[in-house]
Amino acid sequence: MSCGTLEVPENRNVPDEASVVLPIAIIEPQDGAGLPDPVFYLDGGPGGDGLTLAETLSELPLARKRRVVIVGQRGTPLADPTFDCPEVEAAQAEALDVGMDETTTAAEQAALGECFDRVTAEDPDLSTYDSATAADDLEAARLALGYGEWNLYGVSYGTRLGLEVLRRHPDAVRSAVLDSVYPP
Repeated sequence: MSCGTLEVPENRNVPDEASVVLPIAIIEPQDGAGLPDPVFYLDGGPGGDGLTLAETLSELPLARKRRVVIVGQRGTPLADPTFDCPEVEAAQAEALDVGMDETTTAAEQAALGECFDRVTAEDPDLSTYDSATAADDLEAARLALGYGEWNLYGVSYGTRLGLEVLRRHPDAVRSAVLDSVYPP
């Protein structure tokens, strides 16, 4: 497996302004060189990074003859900027320990506010954190990696993302498997 990042414009309409850095993992095929057209794994969410599943994906038949490419979505923990909310996770863990009540609910709401304030302090263009832009990010990754054709495998929200790729960038899609489709 090899890992890296891809820098893309946060807003493609103003490409010289802010950028987003997306994590990428490429799982090499189990059977050696493999076929030239990779499988892009589209994780759920929205907000799933898929990278946490890389080891599991590497052991599936999916990775036997083709590279599997995982591109972390915008805002996920390994992306920059990240919209990860450790303060919310801490409040949720506390609620699990002591039980849900008005105090823990208020603490979780306060943590959500803290997270929102922290995440928006750098003024990200939140309008670009959507399915259409994520589909364009995947196309940018395909082109940057030099793949002519690609295969899509999406689960949960990844099926909606796959449909958006098919709508916006159909010419290079060789095949698509969308498991439990979540329609637009």
